[in-house]
Amino acid sequence: MISRSSHRQQLRLHLHLLVHLLLASIQLSHSLGTFSNQTATPPAKVPCRPDQASALLRLGRSFSSTNASACTLASWRAGTDCCGWEGVACAAADGRVTALDLGGCGLESAAGLHPALFDLTSLRHLDLSGNSLNESQIPHAGFERLTELAHLNLSYSDFVGRIPDGIRRLSKLESLDFTNWIYLVEGDNDYSLPLGEGRWPVVEPDIGSLVANLSSLKELYLDTVDLSGNGAAWCSAFANSTPQLQALSLRNTNLDAPICGSLSLIHSLTKINLKYNRLHGRIPESLADLPSLSVLRLGYNLLEGPFPSRIFQNKNLTVVDISYNLKVSGVLPNFSSGSILTELVCSNTNFSGLIPSSISNLKSLKKLGVAAADFQQELPSSLVLELWLIWSSTFLHSYPDMGNLMELVVNFPGHRNEVPKQRCDLDLSS
Repeated sequence: MISRSSHRQQLRLHLHLLVHLLLASIQLSHSLGTFSNQTATPPAKVPCRPDQASALLRLGRSFSSTNASACTLASWRAGTDCCGWEGVACAAADGRVTALDLGGCGLESAAGLHPALFDLTSLRHLDLSGNSLNESQIPHAGFERLTELAHLNLSYSDFVGRIPDGIRRLSKLESLDFTNWIYLVEGDNDYSLPLGEGRWPVVEPDIGSLVANLSSLKELYLDTVDLSGNGAAWCSAFANSTPQLQALSLRNTNLDAPICGSLSLIHSLTKINLKYNRLHGRIPESLADLPSLSVLRLGYNLLEGPFPSRIFQNKNLTVVDISYNLKVSGVLPNFSSGSILTELVCSNTNFSGLIPSSISNLKSLKKLGVAAADFQQELPSSLVLELWLIWSSTFLHSYPDMGNLMELVVNFPGHRNEVPKQRCDLDLSS
């Protein structure tokens, strides 16, 4: 007969064995699951849909390349996966075209923009900048079908006409660029805009209507788009409809109005470029309240009155250009050592007084324009020398074969500091 103690011992052994078997089973199951997850084949990428390839091929046939073209669309061939074609990107899940980037390709289209483009209804990014559409009308219909579009760039594309109503319905737009060429002619020691017809091939008489539904817009570039019909309400239109706007560029848009203070309600604004217009009245003091303002370009306008000195106190400020506003007055402030200004241009204004010695604190300064008869003090020699060295070394590095075309001139009456005098070509990129 088995004793009770022996029976208990056997039970303990059986239980111990069962526990070990259970733990081993759990560990094996976990290991197999981990191995399965590590070796599982990722889902196959869906190739381009036939209807998407067909639309692209029709669009591609409407373009022709020249010897100067940077793209030829040679990869756009029937029977191949269009998701791998030049400038094309697709959604992996369904093979629909989500991005078409032909920016800077230098292609030409004699008949204008082909309507096949609007069959690509899943597009989020569309860049046709730097291609010639042969001064064709911007299509009145079609853009409203691109409801997913977030980025639209049609700059330098030789379009004419009004910005189509369909673009006003693209509520997901984050960036819109209709920039056109700005033609400047050289005058007496400066540059000015030519007069005459043809300066504004694209027209937008109602900026409020354009942006009314574009509440997601972060960047807007309408350089050389005719905005002359908008009057004084142009900036309140942005304040009312584009609360996320960060970059606003309206150079050479024929604006003939004041800058209203409501522009400062768009707290996200970092870059404002309003050069080459007929803006008049005072520069709003409230622009100093924009917490992230980095670039302020107001040159070549008809502005007047004192320049708000508080603007200079913005720690994010890198560029201030108020040149050629003959009735804008002010004095240069004391610049802190923490200033990150790279451009300071107040030439051909009514600025006066002393040039503060603290201007030497502007260690990042690369462009300085303070030519005015009313300044009463020469620049610190150390700053003139430093600016010259920075400018010349940068220029030589970029253009090693053009060393004889350098010049840095800080030009105002009575200035006695000397720098090498040769020649300077004006940079019109801003």
